Amino acid sequence: MLWQRVITALLLLPIALGALFMLPIASFAAFCALVMAGCAWEWTRLVGLHGHALRAAYVGLLLALFGLLTQLSDPFFAWPAALSQSPPQWVLALGLGFWSLVALPLVLRYPASAAVWRGRGWLGALMGLALFLSTWVALVSLRAVGVLDEPLRGGFVLLYMLGIIWAADIGAYFAGKALGRRKLAPMVSPGKTVEGFLGGLGGAAAVGIAGALALELPLLPWWPLAALILGTALVSVLGDLFESMMKRAAGVKDSGSLLPGHGGVLDRLDSLLAAGPVFAWLFLAFGLQ
Repeated sequence: MLWQRVITALLLLPIALGALFMLPIASFAAFCALVMAGCAWEWTRLVGLHGHALRAAYVGLLLALFGLLTQLSDPFFAWPAALSQSPPQWVLALGLGFWSLVALPLVLRYPASAAVWRGRGWLGALMGLALFLSTWVALVSLRAVGVLDEPLRGGFVLLYMLGIIWAADIGAYFAGKALGRRKLAPMVSPGKTVEGFLGGLGGAAAVGIAGALALELPLLPWWPLAALILGTALVSVLGDLFESMMKRAAGVKDSGSLLPGHGGVLDRLDSLLAAGPVFAWLFLAFGLQ
């Protein structure tokens, strides 16, 4: 119901803003790890991992990998702007590779592609690890931007990324309602339209440009910023479609029921899981910080 969605959103907003701007880096990393763990718990349901013990073991493995990455990264919370060969940066590459090489073909070929992962819990588990690890690394690396000179800048960069994702989602909703005619991916998400998709890109572009001006990001040459905004928006749509595909194949409406009116944690963060690693990779690679 709408009132449940509004109340839940109002309760979550101060928690999210507090995490972005008030938590120290280490505490923020722990907070993000817990959020990713919640997503992982719901993910196990979608990919066919049954039994509480097995699902809990999967979440425990993910948390252990977060700890391992922290130990392998030296210094973990002061990564250089240019992408390096360090393990965390390669984890970002996992997210990029997943969306370009795995998720897009699966969405385009659904429902035939469901045979690839349905009944193969181990494959779905591996896909989830790539998603959650790369997103966690993306969030923590962006939060660390400017931590020594401008402690709040990383929080504003993350808010900028979220603004692009939200604008793509909101723009698509209203453009689709007003102008939607042609279906974007009818077998995966019948409600999404080409017109809504284009409206979402327009909304993301508007917010992306306004946010870049507010953050004083370099505007010239123009193409790195354009690639950042459009790449983030495009992949956020793919993330939404991918989770819709997973839920449709699993025969469920929501990934969980933790958030009244919103479904599960994964339902709210599907676009972030897709766009986070892409935004972080481009933002750091282009030296936009």
